[in-house]
Amino acid sequence: MIFEALSTLAGSNGSDLYAIISFIEQKHEVPQNYGQAIGERLRKLVDQGKLEMVRNCFRIKTPVEAKPPSPEQTDSSPCQSLPSGITASHESIVDAKEIAALVADLEHKSHLAAEAVKEAEKVSELAEEANAMLQKMEEIKERCTTDKLILSSQ
Repeated sequence: MIFEALSTLAGSNGSDLYAIISFIEQKHEVPQNYGQAIGERLRKLVDQGKLEMVRNCFRIKTPVEAKPPSPEQTDSSPCQSLPSGITASHESIVDAKEIAALVADLEHKSHLAAEAVKEAEKVSELAEEANAMLQKMEEIKERCTTDKLILSSQ
């Protein structure tokens, strides 16, 4: 949701916390204290190097471009020489960069999906514990009700 917000709100310096929260609230149903969780998650993403913070605004970190080759390394041919001796055209290099970007995006989405699965498992465990606790409480209530009847009849 954070990456969706940042991609949609793409300002030159990124988006501030309130804009991100507002965007997410408009697109998704969220609990009341969600803003604090978003703030914490944004800081974690900055620490992980996935986002960068510029003047209290967050933006998706762009990969560092490689330095241009030195004049000794450049070739006058229209194709760029690869280490294995295979040549590649400019179009194939651009295609490879696009594929690499797509792979990185898919890896990121896979990571988010894995986190969502873990969170769903935690919620499921909590629900099971809550149901077990409810059953215990109902048993205690039943015992108390039964004990009152026995005491009041004596």
